[in-house]
Amino acid sequence: MNERTARLRKKSLDAVSRISPERARLMTEFYAANEGLYPAPVMRAKSFHHLCEHKTIYIGEDEIIVGQRGPAPKTVPTYPELTCHSLQDLRILNTRPRRAIGSMTSA
Repeated sequence: MNERTARLRKKSLDAVSRISPERARLMTEFYAANEGLYPAPVMRAKSFHHLCEHKTIYIGEDEIIVGQRGPAPKTVPTYPELTCHSLQDLRILNTRPRRAIGSMTSA
């Protein structure tokens, strides 16, 4: 493994898993500003366009292949247009024990 790959691997292993509120914020802003203006399919298309225009694009140092679901490594968005999470859901996600992917076993 070369030095660059070793640095990237370490960053990935050291990163803390998080939920990013960015997508939820952008979608909520869009729907609040455009409520009732368009039919549902058009709202979904326009909201996706809004998301694509305003979403943070993460490009980490040393990366030559880029692309993340969220604005940082191991940071994933929530999808309010598909799943409505309550504050209690987010508290549970934040406090439940975490397991490394390699430690999962099949049933």
